[in-house]
Amino acid sequence: MNTYEMFSLDGFRLLALVDEKDISKLWHDGTSRKGDWTPVPVTFAPTRYGHRTDWDIHPCLGPMFFVTRRGVDILSPVIEPYGEFLPLISTAGEFYAYNTTYTIDALDHEASNFTRFPSSGRISGWNQLAFKEDMIADVPLFLVPEFPRGHLFLTEHFVECCVRHDLRGVKFKQVV
Repeated sequence: MNTYEMFSLDGFRLLALVDEKDISKLWHDGTSRKGDWTPVPVTFAPTRYGHRTDWDIHPCLGPMFFVTRRGVDILSPVIEPYGEFLPLISTAGEFYAYNTTYTIDALDHEASNFTRFPSSGRISGWNQLAFKEDMIADVPLFLVPEFPRGHLFLTEHFVECCVRHDLRGVKFKQVV
């Protein structure tokens, strides 16, 4: 099964925090935030990032991405068991941060090619990542313990749902 990463499409205005101090609320380790969540004020970023505001989904930080109400309605049946939709505050529309909470030990170390930091042994980069197919076969998106804050991985289930429903604002790059 192919795995993917999500990237913003050029030309779309990104959602930005009204107060940069709120970044710590969006940057964390993929654990549930629902119990202590306080909605964060957001607005569209300056126009140098693009002019279109009709996106449905776009990346945020680490295990989170932003979605509109339309995005929530379409993606909920597919991804709700693997994370949570957290409301945001905005005068520009109804937006949510989707926080991925599903971490699975699916990285196939023997079939992958990556480098490690000498001091900690943590993975510092990769040339190729491989995942245990039987562990991700029915999963739309996931995190792996080796990248707790950095990389959200998507499967064909997620990508196909976005394409089938014409969710705007993102592109997908296959992880190799």
